[in-house]
Amino acid sequence: MPPQQSSYKSKEEEEKALKGVSDNIKKVMEQNPELKKLGEHIHMQMTPEGLQISIVDRIKTAMFPSGSSRMYKQMDDILKAIATAIKDVPNAIDIAGHTDGAQYSPNAVFGNWELSTERANASRRILEQNKVDDKRFKSVIGKADRDLLDKKYPTNPINRRVTITLLREFKDAPAAPNLAPQKKV
Repeated sequence: MPPQQSSYKSKEEEEKALKGVSDNIKKVMEQNPELKKLGEHIHMQMTPEGLQISIVDRIKTAMFPSGSSRMYKQMDDILKAIATAIKDVPNAIDIAGHTDGAQYSPNAVFGNWELSTERANASRRILEQNKVDDKRFKSVIGKADRDLLDKKYPTNPINRRVTITLLREFKDAPAAPNLAPQKKV
């Protein structure tokens, strides 16, 4: 099977586009008085996988009610701003939901795995409703409390988040494993 054709002409062009998305999100957040107040909830960073956009809870402001995947208006507003910034770039998208370390009762049928998955999927629906092509979604997963930002304090609200990653098309190729048969000595 031939390698997938990139939508970008070069790695530099893709980097510029991803930086433009980041700048655009910051600009939209700054220009809207309601969103400006929520700026501390958006964490963006370039990673080897691509542009990672995390929407995190804070002590006084949550994005979802406790134990629910029904998002508050501020989460919906942030996702709409993100959709506007990412809808025109071609990169595939991964979405991951994360919970904090607070556990449900041992007899609960619903737990952090289900909650984190449902929150990721609720976020995907908002992006889709705001013109992000559904074919771009590569994965929508829940990570429960297995990838904490604050490992020292598992119940810190910052651990509750949804992470949207615009995946790079140009990746540094890993070293090929040596598949040649070993000579017997």
